[in-house]
Parts: sequence; C-alpha cells; structure tokens
Amino acid sequence: MTTKLSNITAQYRSFVNDQVLTADQLNTLIQYFEDQGRLSRICLSGVGIACGFRVSITGSKEVVVTQGCGITTDGDLILLQQPAPEKTAQMIDISSVRFTHFKAFEDTNVRYAPFFKANQQLQIFELIPDFQTPKTDFTLLNTLPGIEKMVALLYLEEFPKSPELCTAIDCNNQGIEEISRLKVLLISEEDAAYINNTDSIYTKHAVMQAYKQLPDPAVGRFVLTNNSAANLSNLRKSFHSAISSNNTINQLKTGITSLFSNFAGFLNLPETITSESINQRITQLLGFSALAIPPDVQYRYDLLKDLVDTYNEIKELLPELEAECCPDIKSFPKHLMIGRLNPMQNEETFRHSFYHSPVSGNDFQNISRLNSLTIRLFLMLSDYNISGDTVKITPSKSKRTLSKRSIPYYYTITDQLIDNWDFEKTKRLVQKKNLSYNTTKLSEADQIQTPLKFNLDNFDFFRIEGHLGKSPVSAETQLTEIQSSNGLDFDCSFFDIDTDQSELQQFINRNDSLEHLSGVPKGGTFVVLKKANLIVADFALSYKYRAEQAESCCKISECSYPWISSLKYLNNLSRSLRGTQSRRQLMPRFYRLFISQYSVNGISLISQPLEIAIPLEEIFNGRIHAVTRKLNERFPTGLVFDFDQKSKLLKIKKLRDDTFTFMIKDITTSNTSPVYTYTEKAFLRNSRIIQAKDVVCSDVNLLQANLYRQLHAKYDPRNKDDDYGRYDNQWKRWAELMEKLKHNKLFKEMKAKRFPTKVTELPQEAQAELRQIRADIAQISSSAKACLSGDWTNGTWVDTAMLTYYARNQKNTHDDIVLFMKLREKLHQKKGKSRYSVFVDPLTDAQLKALQAKYLNKVDFYLVKSIGETVIEF
Repeated sequence: MTTKLSNITAQYRSFVNDQVLTADQLNTLIQYFEDQGRLSRICLSGVGIACGFRVSITGSKEVVVTQGCGITTDGDLILLQQPAPEKTAQMIDISSVRFTHFKAFEDTNVRYAPFFKANQQLQIFELIPDFQTPKTDFTLLNTLPGIEKMVALLYLEEFPKSPELCTAIDCNNQGIEEISRLKVLLISEEDAAYINNTDSIYTKHAVMQAYKQLPDPAVGRFVLTNNSAANLSNLRKSFHSAISSNNTINQLKTGITSLFSNFAGFLNLPETITSESINQRITQLLGFSALAIPPDVQYRYDLLKDLVDTYNEIKELLPELEAECCPDIKSFPKHLMIGRLNPMQNEETFRHSFYHSPVSGNDFQNISRLNSLTIRLFLMLSDYNISGDTVKITPSKSKRTLSKRSIPYYYTITDQLIDNWDFEKTKRLVQKKNLSYNTTKLSEADQIQTPLKFNLDNFDFFRIEGHLGKSPVSAETQLTEIQSSNGLDFDCSFFDIDTDQSELQQFINRNDSLEHLSGVPKGGTFVVLKKANLIVADFALSYKYRAEQAESCCKISECSYPWISSLKYLNNLSRSLRGTQSRRQLMPRFYRLFISQYSVNGISLISQPLEIAIPLEEIFNGRIHAVTRKLNERFPTGLVFDFDQKSKLLKIKKLRDDTFTFMIKDITTSNTSPVYTYTEKAFLRNSRIIQAKDVVCSDVNLLQANLYRQLHAKYDPRNKDDDYGRYDNQWKRWAELMEKLKHNKLFKEMKAKRFPTKVTELPQEAQAELRQIRADIAQISSSAKACLSGDWTNGTWVDTAMLTYYARNQKNTHDDIVLFMKLREKLHQKKGKSRYSVFVDPLTDAQLKALQAKYLNKVDFYLVKSIGETVIEF
C-alpha cells in the first residue's frame, strides 16, 4: 500500500486561456494542494485522537462508538459518518454509532501493512452499524467469542476502484473512482500489541504505565535533637541517617534508570550522560557507610535534597510530553487505535492520544525543559566541589522549585551549569542573572554581584555558606559584618558542641523545630554548631530567639472559623474598582470593618469601638489575607489572625489557655449588617451560634502582652498574600468557564442547569440525595425549613457525571470541563463531588449536630442563611 504522503507532489503547472488540460495536469494540481493540506495537518496541528471516539460495549453486547475527531499520520481527517439521503453524501452530525453485527474482514484491496504478520493477515472483524442493511449476511455481535477482551480501531480503507468495461460512446463513468471507506474493526489484544509495536509514535509515548511505577523518593528532615547534638559523632551519624533512611538513594537511582530506559524517546543528551554515569556518581558521593562519614556530610545531605528536587521536577513533566515534530508518517497512516471495549478505570492502553505539533502547545518546550533538567542532574553530581574560604550570604527563595533558588555553594559554577539551572531564564537569555555564592561567571550587574544591597522583597530566605570547616572566630566576624552592614532580618547563635553542651541542650528543649536548611528564613534564627576551632554544622529556626525570652515560652493553640464575608463577596467587591461604576450610588473604595469589642482574658485591647478601613486594591491583591494583615498590624499584642487558603477558614492563634472575645461587623455598604462574635468556644451571629461544630479552647486569667509579642514575631504572616499571587487573570478565566458551562452539551444531555433556581434543575443524582436529606430533616422537625446554598446554587457544582467525564478527557487541555476542573482544584483546592451546604431553621444545636454526624462527609449544615448567598428552598 502506498500512502498519500509517501511521495508528495512538489510542483504543478499554471494554466492559460484556451488550453486543453490533460489528466496529468489536473491530477497534479489536485495532488499538490491535497499534499499541502495533509502536511499542514500533521506538522502544524498534530496527529492522533483530538477528541471523542470513546468505545464501549452494552449489556446486550452491542458496541457503541461516540463521535470524535482524529488525524492519521498520512494526514487523513477522520470523523464518524453515516449515509445521507443523497447517494454519494455522508452525514457527520451524529453523536455516536451503534454496531450490532460483524463479519470477517479480508484486506484484499489494500493489504495494509500493519494488518499483516509474516505476509499473513491478522484475524480482524469488521463491525456493521445498525443503519446498514441488509444484515442477512452478517453475524450478531453477541455470538462473537471473547468480544469483551477485544480492542477497537478505526481504519480508513482507501484504494482506486478498477474501471468497468465501457465504450467511448456509452460509458458514463470515465475516470478512476477513488474509494475511501471508514471502518470500525475489532482485533485481539495480542494483535493490537503487535500493531502498536510497529508504531514508532505510539511506542514512544505509551509510557504512562512506566510513569505510574516511578518511585517517589523523599529526603528525611534533620531536626536537631538532644541525642544528635550530644557530640560530633552523633551529629554526623544523624546526617548519615537522614541520607540513608527511607531507601531514598535506591529509589532515586531506580527512578533515574527508568527515566533513561522508558522515556528515552524524549531525551536528547550528550553521550556522556547516561543513567549508569549518574547512578555511579550518586553511589560515590552518597553511598558512604556510617563508619566512614566524610566531614562535608552536611553538604552531601543538601546535595541529596537538590537531586530529589530535580528528579521530582522531571517527574512532573513526564505526563505532559506529547509533542511530535515531523511525525513519522509510517506510524498509523490509515488507522487510529480507540481502545479496549472494557477498559480499566482511567486506562488509555491501546488508544492513540493526540500528539501535538510543537507550535500548538507547550509540550515541545517541556521536552526541552526535561533535557535541561536531566543535564542539570548530571552536572550537580559531576560539579559537586567544596571550595571557597569566605562566608557569604545569598538571598534565595525557600518555597519554590530548585530552579528558582540560588545556586548553592557546593557546586563549581560552569557555563553549562548556569545554562541548565533555570530553563525559563535560559529561554529568555538571562541565565547569567541567576544568583550564587560564586559570581565569577554571572552577570557583572551590581544586583547580581552584590544582591544584598538591593531590594529583597522577592526573597524569603538567606543561604549562608562558606563557613563549614572554618574557624568560628573568623566566620562569626564575617557573618556579623555582612548581617549588620546590609540590615538583614535574622538573628544568629553559636554553640560549642563540647563546652556549651548544657546551654545547647536547654536551647533545643525550648526550640523543638531546629532544622538544617542550608541557611535561615527571613526573620529567623541561624544556629551554628562548632567544635573547638572548627564549625561543624548549622541549623535554623523560622523565628527569632532571644535568651531573655527563654523562660516565657508558651504553648499556643489555633482555632478555625468562617470569616464574616464570603470570598465571592470580597472578589466582587474588589473587582468593582475595575468594572463599571454604579450611577445610582457612590461605589466604595474601602472594605470597612467595625470592631465593637476586643478583649483577651477580660482585658480590653480597645478603649472604644473603632473602624478599620482596608483599600479595595489591597483586597483585590490579597483577599482575606489583606484583612488579617491589617488586624495583626493594628493589634501587635493581641491575637494572631491568619487565613488558610485550603480550608477557606480564618485561623486565630492564641496562648493555649487564654480566653478572648472579638466582635466585628462589615459596614462597607451598610451600617445595619449583623454583628459577628468570635470566642474561644463559639462563633455567633447577632448573639446566636451559627455553626454546629464546637470551637475547642480553654480558660485562663491574664493578658500577657510580652508573650503575644513573641507570638506575633513567630507566626505573624507579614509577607503573605493570595496563595496564587495576583489572581485576577485566573479568576477572570474561572468566570468565563462558568459562563461557558451554561451551554455545555454534557449538561443539556443531563437536563441540568449550571445555575439552578429550583431543585428539579439539578442533576437527577443530586435531586435524589436532597430528597433523602429533606426527609431526615422533616423526621427531626416537621416545621424546619431547609435551603440549599454554596456550590450547588452558584454554578460551581461538580457531580459524578462530571468526574467521570474529567477522568476520560483530562488530557484534552482545550475542553471547557477539563479546564474548569483543573482551575477548581488550583483556586479552591477542591477535588471530587461538591458537598451540599444546607441552612436549616429552626433546629436546636443538638438536632443540628445529629444531622451533621449522619452526613459528615456529604453535607455542611448551618442554622441560619448566609447573607448575600443564593439559596434554593427544598
């Protein structure tokens, strides 16, 4: 069989007036433009299944294939078809095709190479659709043995039909008819595997099973304890234990071996970089025994963390590698694998994905990033080297991937390492702007050579390096000089592991979070351990420690509550700054809160009620984080307020045994808003408890202002803003997707509305569950009214049908439902089916708790309606 793109037409003739055209001239013209169209599809769009073509088998053993769209490597654009009333026309406006019969398929017309093994055709069955007649020559599908274990594929059978005998006078079918028939075929799994083994693209990308089996190495934390700090031997053994525990090294080496063996099709590396060379170097640097621990064990522990971080960056990229530059036209020129009739959950075996062109997505860029990270993995091992006698402090970032952090001291800085440290910087040709201990090969710009003299707002961590194995006298002098001359926000403490053992043990007892971090967080304490005239290790606290405060350390507790305003309300309020202004009233410029009472242990922190105004621009950038920041700044000796993005709850930290009362209301648009009261035992609205869940805290007597200053120093989230940075573009996309889903075909088929106004507009599954919930409420109190709110009324609900759809289509990054589900997880940290938020009134607290206990994992019950929320009574 000769495919269309085996030999392309590279030129054609233009025509002149009154020219007699030959068949060759016309055919050449047609073939030229057809070849260009095919090449455009495979080179600029991609090949494989773009969407649809889901195959299933019914209980009566009929096969159903949904409509879809795909492109073969010969450039054929494939959709399901069925005959139109016109004899030569086909219809594609169909949702699926049902197949009821079959016949043996004999490939006598084409002899399609993938269907033959050693010149013998594989056993193939052709499915007959229910609209094709007659069926007397076909066999019912329910009689086909082993059909449940078979694999379906689409095959475009193309061949020129032999011309019929005719005379020049009466022949009305001159010209050769080109036959093109789309067939749905069934083959055994064994034969499907054989066909796939001849398919270079499928073989290269069929790596999900290998991906699932990749290990997840994790490096154990080294938190300093009394035992590990008892002497230098114990200290080094603890570092060795952190390196050798959890089978981390073996898992890392196994993962690297798998990367090179199963994902080799994506790697384009120098010949010197192999899994063997990498793993050999890992063994050399990290495979030492507890009887031969090297003096630089601390840096080798840091190296292991860097290696695991890089491996994890690589692993995150692997599912995203589906780009193909110049696809192999011999891979699947006339067929598309569409999968098992009975696939296992989320299985894509025996099914072509869509292999994008590099111009249509980030896949190809991800392949380049993968190779850069793999090269970096190799270079970190080959360039590991301890050198440099000067103490240096380099600003860095602690909560970002290794690529975004400063290059550590223990690597020899080469141009190759700089080029592969941060792929994004290298792509923008600014790789010389990485920060590092060694700056000789970096940019000569002052902000790179001496970064501590410039704005440090974007950094939350200080790498402190060059002191290990050096004289503590010299190192302490250099460290103090750098800290004071640059005004760096951290404290420093030195302990001799021998002569200061008693003080060190007391320090550890008072600070149980001493961890080796290769430096110190901004606002923390850097702790240096020395032995005689050598520095042997360093650790850090995330807060500042002062000796005079040691005796007043305390236990704290944290309580969780809803905030008085919903995130939706704050988002809409802050976005009004950038939207259309109302003509009827002056739009607010501030989020205004009125605090009528604030006391700790009965001692008031305010002499009279006061108002706090927060600019809406700050709310826009930080949401509830902007509120908690303002409260902490206004009351530095009071409670510590924070907001947890994951749980969407306000967090209040306090001394464990203290009591408090905090009364507040929102007066942004109205002075008659309800008053909310926070205490260590309850959350109230207008003096009535509105949450069934108890708040657990205990009583005490006095307010100790100095202790709360310590509490703020340790826990005040000064630099915290929205967890996702400036969220406006993401929330704008979220709003657009919610609007698009209103018209999505899936919900029309379900007969459900995204923004329902009554229960009957919800999915059938939700209706049934709400009927049961309502029956249980009525059984407790026949007079109680129940209202549904939350996700199920504001258009953000997710039901079982959506989860199933997402599982099947999650690789389709252009699908609105897939994008919605992914953005939902990113913005709201929600997975799975939406919970029901139900407001019930009247009920006692005991009755409400009984309901909550029964529906603990499905429903959130509240006693009164939330102001401003959309509700549906049911």
